[in-house]
Amino acid sequence: MKNYMLIIIALLLHITAKTQVTFEKIITSGSTETAWSVIRTFDGGYAFLGNFGASPGYDRWLVKTNNMGDTLWSKTFRGTGGDLGDRALVQAVDHGFTFITNRNGKAGLLHVSSSGDSLWEKELFSGIGLSVARTSSWNYIVTGQNATGPVIHLALAGTDGNLSWDKTYHVSGPFSGCRSWTVMEIPGIGYVAAGEIMSNYGYSIPFVFKAGPDGDSTWCRSYSWFMGAAIYSADTILNGDIYVCGIEHNTDGNTMVMRLNASGDTVWTSVQTAPRSQFFNSIRSTGDGGAIACGSYSNSSDTSRVYLTKYSAAGSIAWQKKIGNYKNSYGLSVEPAYDNGYIICGQVQETVSSGQHALLIKTDANGNFAGIENHKYVNGYYFYPNPASDITILSPGSISNGNPVIIRLYDLFGREVITLQATQSLKGYTLDVADLPDGVYLAAIESDGRVIERAKLVKHH
Repeated sequence: MKNYMLIIIALLLHITAKTQVTFEKIITSGSTETAWSVIRTFDGGYAFLGNFGASPGYDRWLVKTNNMGDTLWSKTFRGTGGDLGDRALVQAVDHGFTFITNRNGKAGLLHVSSSGDSLWEKELFSGIGLSVARTSSWNYIVTGQNATGPVIHLALAGTDGNLSWDKTYHVSGPFSGCRSWTVMEIPGIGYVAAGEIMSNYGYSIPFVFKAGPDGDSTWCRSYSWFMGAAIYSADTILNGDIYVCGIEHNTDGNTMVMRLNASGDTVWTSVQTAPRSQFFNSIRSTGDGGAIACGSYSNSSDTSRVYLTKYSAAGSIAWQKKIGNYKNSYGLSVEPAYDNGYIICGQVQETVSSGQHALLIKTDANGNFAGIENHKYVNGYYFYPNPASDITILSPGSISNGNPVIIRLYDLFGREVITLQATQSLKGYTLDVADLPDGVYLAAIESDGRVIERAKLVKHH
């Protein structure tokens, strides 16, 4: 009997080890938010950087979560907002975080502690910062848009944010400007930046630029057969090849993915058309030599959805997924997760009149997830975070009018486990679920003596 028990325990441990956490979360602080750049953190969780508020007064918003996507802390940094690429945040050698800032016409970096407290901020160059990458020496390589003219801009800063060098490269031709949306290091070789060159004739051309370790130009390649296109993200693989993705404006927009060799020559190109519009905003190489690309897809009968596509090393499509429970959603950044799944951040807006909030999705290795719908309800009530570990908030719905509501939670056997009466606050109705056993619960939301909404809530430590 003892041997049988050991076998059963071993099997259970094997199954648990193979289990991949998946979730879908709306994360909001009661304003208008977008999550632009997501990373894995050293503690096994995630962090994302976005914008908080509305244009032109964007602020930076940094959110740290655990591996279940539950928010551990969030911090807002005033007056440091503006445009961002999908590589705008890195974790530093001290386990703090460093990210792009744009303040008073200057691109810079802001470094915070592991708990989000500001430690230093440094200006780097005149213009707009769009992307930062951590180098193999724990320094920072930064790119963006120069203040004037068709110029590619690269700057290298030390671990303390002080500028090591600042290089500009003029792009000759009938061009009015240049945006470098992404940058990364090729260890021991140099740096790669990519983006779009704006033509004087009203269209853009994608480009890839390579510099040596000291920032000296190695080569610059434009891909002029894409008239009206942009590269939004790039990543390198071990043999020095480069994956890039973006949008090709043939009609409303098509996804574009290219694999380039170490000299910038095209190995293969994939352009996918959609009945309405689609784009890729983020690409990462995968352990099998292929790539994962993330963006948005829409057609004539459906609003935009988060779009995830897996490519083989040879350029064939392994699978494609339109994921998530929400319409009007966009995937803006993707990273391979520790368990071989994928973590995605972006934005979601359920209806034209509803607010725009950050979206965080974790899938398994095949782009699937078993997240709980927490926003597709008739009257707009939803729980976040969901799944929850200790605290969850019921977002105020469209017909509450500030009236008290009664929230009743039931287990799957129909037994009532919590009854809470609360008045509406700015963020919603807070529920302490720390003492609840892990599991799935059904919520009945009552107002004026009647049930006005039903929802699901998952408790998971």
